[in-house]
Formats: sequence, structure tokens, C-alpha cells
Amino acid sequence: LQNTHEMILFSALPGGGLTTLINISLESADRYMRDFVSVEDADLPDPEITNVDRRRYDSTAGERPADVLPTVSRTQPDVIVCRNMVDSQSAKMLCELALKDFLVITSIGARDSLEALLRVLIMKVPPELVAGSVSTVIHGRLIRKLCDHCKTPYQPTNELLKKLGISPERAENLYRAPQSQGETVCAACDGIGYRGVIGIYEILHMNPDVQKILVSGKPNIDALRKAARKAGMHTGIDHGKVLVARGITSIEELQRVLKK
Repeated sequence: LQNTHEMILFSALPGGGLTTLINISLESADRYMRDFVSVEDADLPDPEITNVDRRRYDSTAGERPADVLPTVSRTQPDVIVCRNMVDSQSAKMLCELALKDFLVITSIGARDSLEALLRVLIMKVPPELVAGSVSTVIHGRLIRKLCDHCKTPYQPTNELLKKLGISPERAENLYRAPQSQGETVCAACDGIGYRGVIGIYEILHMNPDVQKILVSGKPNIDALRKAARKAGMHTGIDHGKVLVARGITSIEELQRVLKK
């Protein structure tokens, strides 16, 4: 968020907390020393963020971010926020601005960070432009938290811990929702076994291997995943396993979320 140019691309599935994730990121950025401008759909107003100037386009009248971005860029803000890549022209323009003296923050719907990159390519943005402009992809999912009042400990087998990549020293016990509430229903969660949600995240930092695959003409998600892992990317699954080991969520809930 302190970069002076390049693109930060957020992604999530529908209902996956994308708006909140972007809001929190913007609120943690230095909006008092730099100029932030947010390009927003007048028909779908986003929550107001202090010291983020708003410029609107009217989607009901057929307008797109690309209709507003040239005017916004001429005012020379430090950061341009466009909540959604809604069309090919806007996506291409955002990538071009990220190659100039602008930090661009935007998002696209996807199942993970690597699919987010491929979805930008599907929008007919030139691969060289995507590879050169995107510096970071942040993907988030929401997962339910076990109820602290009724979650049940159990001793996992060594085989299960091995599959999870968790050492026995880190997780003497794992936790799950009660198998049966019996005669007494937990008042804290109404017998659901879960209360509240938390995010699981993966962050992909662009690297030469990923860039090379993107511009190869035949980008393959398996090849991208291999290159990203080689460069040290920790996935949402990795983050989810940490939450399981800490007793914050259950294996069953992690499996449910990852099936989406």
C-alpha cells in the first residue's frame, strides 16, 4: 500500500467479504499524506472512506469506469481506487495507469489469487500489460469460527496431522462443533456450533516465473500455482490449516469453504 505505482488486485467469491477487505485495506493506508480517488458506480455507492475523494459514473446510463478514469488521472492523484473491473476497456486502462505514476487498487471475482490473474486475461487485457502492472494479488474467503462456549476437543491421529501438515507439538488437540447438543442447547450459538466469521487469505507477489507464464500465450493455472508456490506463496488452504491448528475453526468447516 506504500507503493507509488503498480496494481494491487483484490479477489473473492460473491459474498466473500470483498467490500470489507478493500475497506480495511484503504483504512490502513496513509490517506493523509497522499491523494486517494475512488471511481464508483453511482447506482451502487460504496461505503465512504475518510480522505478518499469520490468520482462517480452512471452504469444505468451505460457509463463505465473508463468514462471517468481519463479525467481522474489528469488530476494526478497518488492512488486510484476502482472497486471492480467491470469491462475490458476499464481493465486495460487501469493496468496502463498502474504502469505510470499511480498506485491502482481494484478487484475481480475469482476462486483464488491465480484465477484472478487469468480472469483479467479473459477480459482481453494484453498479457504483457497484466504481467507488468500487477504487483500483488490478495484473495480472501470467509470461514465460520467455532463457538468458544461449546466447541469440542478431540485428539487427532498422526495420519490426519500429517495430511494437514501440522506437527503434533503444535496441535495436541483439534476442535470441532459438538456432535450432539443433548438436552441443553448452547445459548451462545443457539446450538449451531459456530459463532462469527474470520477471513482466510492468500497473497501472491508477482515474480518473474509467474510473469513468464502469463505472457507465454498459454497460461496454465497448474503451472502458475507451481511457480507461485516455488516463490514462497502461502495459500488460503495454508492459512485455513493454521486456524484449524489454533482451534479457531474446524476441519469440516475448512473443507466446506474450500468446496466453493
